[in-house]
Amino acid sequence: IYLALAILLRQLLAGLGWMLFPRKASR
Repeated sequence: IYLALAILLRQLLAGLGWMLFPRKASR
């Protein structure tokens, strides 16, 4: 099931992006 891997990768990228670009996460 590649969907699970895709989700995990997306989450990981989102986490890294949030840490690198906290200003983007204005929520």
